[in-house]
Amino acid sequence: MRVQKKKSALFFLIFCFLAVLCAPHAHGSDPLASPSILDVAAFEAIERFGNQATAHFLSSFYDREGNPAVHLFLVTKDQEPVPEDIEESLEDGRRLLDEGEALIQSGRIEEGARVIAAGKALLLQEARYGTLLVSARQEGPSLVAFHHGLPTCLIAQTEAEERAEAFSNGREVTPLGVLYLSPLEYYFEFEVEGEKILASPFNSEILSRVDLEKYLKSSRFSVPEDPGEHLSDHIHGDLDAFHDENHTGADLSDKSPDSRIIPGVPDYDQRPSIANSCGPTVGACLLGYWDSQGYDDLLQGAGTYDDVTRLIEELCQAMGWDPLFGVYYSQIPAGLRHIIDDRGYEFGISNLYSIYSLDVVRQEIIQGRPFVYGSQENPWGTAHFVVVVGYEGSFIIVHDTWWSTPADYFVHWDALGHSDDMMTMLIPQGQVGPPSQPLPYDIGGSGGGCFISNASQG
Repeated sequence: MRVQKKKSALFFLIFCFLAVLCAPHAHGSDPLASPSILDVAAFEAIERFGNQATAHFLSSFYDREGNPAVHLFLVTKDQEPVPEDIEESLEDGRRLLDEGEALIQSGRIEEGARVIAAGKALLLQEARYGTLLVSARQEGPSLVAFHHGLPTCLIAQTEAEERAEAFSNGREVTPLGVLYLSPLEYYFEFEVEGEKILASPFNSEILSRVDLEKYLKSSRFSVPEDPGEHLSDHIHGDLDAFHDENHTGADLSDKSPDSRIIPGVPDYDQRPSIANSCGPTVGACLLGYWDSQGYDDLLQGAGTYDDVTRLIEELCQAMGWDPLFGVYYSQIPAGLRHIIDDRGYEFGISNLYSIYSLDVVRQEIIQGRPFVYGSQENPWGTAHFVVVVGYEGSFIIVHDTWWSTPADYFVHWDALGHSDDMMTMLIPQGQVGPPSQPLPYDIGGSGGGCFISNASQG
């Protein structure tokens, strides 16, 4: 249960909050030295959110060396100034989340789910705002990620600070800034009596800088392979042959639409009672989508909160889920196969490992097939799973499983690490999918954040 704080109007003014949270003196130099960054933000705001959109610089996120990594911009979609009711909406949204969780715990499931949905709408504010993450390169800055709604760091900051205070056992906690690793992997940094601690906005993990460096320097992960042949080489060879067959008759980079999204893919959140369940949750999203496409009873019932929870629990069992770890890559298709066979449907399942080509993603979206995407490259050595539902230019559109992220999150393909990623696709009977390849049996889990970029390689 979240702890609500007394409101101080001055403290909660958004720019005062951000000035304290991301003060430049905590990390070094002027965060916005180049006008070109402002130009990129102004252009992208209009390009992504409409002609009336205005980009407002809020803060900079810093890398491990203390240098600006990305700049955060809040976009107002239909007005010039930033309104002063943002924090009020956030407080109301958090209050509704608390009320909804309490209702669910008391057994009033559907009422609680409706209250939680109302709380998320107030927290995200997708109709009014947008968010841009622009790289901090002084020469050639570019858009790294964007989404409709308020920044996730603004939404989740209160929870992260409360966890830091609980960890410090009542000692004074001073916000320092945000440590950035990738588009959806960052940490709030706090100082407690001269020591620095990091809190994730997405889970309950608290760690030190030393702990983070240990994770980042950890060894890579073993992959089963035949002598003299690497699994990724085998996969790419088969994929090249598949594309040579030219199933679509199109060069995707040149002839496909610049933007494509599959409508109707659900965006289920991980259940608070089922820890580290991103794998089963995204599996439920996939099955829920195909249930809506005529494969009735993949999601049994009318799709209520209870129905979805039962499907997630069923997938947890089918995938061999561990509450302390999550699931391995290879358990994702195994669990989906169990449910599909149990329901009596015919689906093929294709798996890919180590995906460097965005064309592979575009191919599946053009075919109308959302898919599970797992990313391994993170400080925890454990994967996080999302559902890919579309693309826009060089951005992929994902549904994540955290309550603090919007339904559609746009991440630049080149901002992601690809050496240990995976895809699992359901192929309806009569359709042709890419040749399926074995997934590593010892990679997986539920990571400390969301998508992890190759920046985490250090």
